[in-house]
Amino acid sequence: IFNNNTITSVNVNVQSNLNNNNSSIDIFNNTIIANKSNGILLNSYGSIGNINIINNIIQANSSDIFINGASPSLSTKVNFISNLIGITGGDSVLRKIPSINRFDTTASLNNRSDDFQFIDTANQNYALTNNSIALGFGNNTAVGLTKDFYGNPRPNPAGSNMDLGAIESIYSINAPLISSAEAS
Repeated sequence: IFNNNTITSVNVNVQSNLNNNNSSIDIFNNTIIANKSNGILLNSYGSIGNINIINNIIQANSSDIFINGASPSLSTKVNFISNLIGITGGDSVLRKIPSINRFDTTASLNNRSDDFQFIDTANQNYALTNNSIALGFGNNTAVGLTKDFYGNPRPNPAGSNMDLGAIESIYSINAPLISSAEAS
């Protein structure tokens, strides 16, 4: 959980020696919220690489996703998969994914912009409410990711899709909101 930082929460250097055509930099199941700087900063200067940004909640940062670099390359693959990005301007971030500063984002899919629906953000309780759209919205491709921030099993219940963000819920799907009820 990245919260209330004054520096960039996740700084990714595409040209890292760890990042090449045979490996990738993976950013899986994080809650990046209410930071006074960038949520995710992608640094690129024409390098080849692979970045997977999967199952994250990235919201209410000064800039949720910021691209820095003189000449990002189409050889750099950035895959945004099953993320909840922004509520203020989030839709514009999602619309830009197909052509973010010339990165190859063609494999990006299933991203949304909506309210994050945490239990109590004022007290930094970032567990998901039982009607959050982030419940069961995740992609289970995060190999080896079997525990959440608190050490609870992921996905929960077993066999379901994992939740977005750092904390896994006991619910596999979101409960419908009831706006009115009628007695019979």
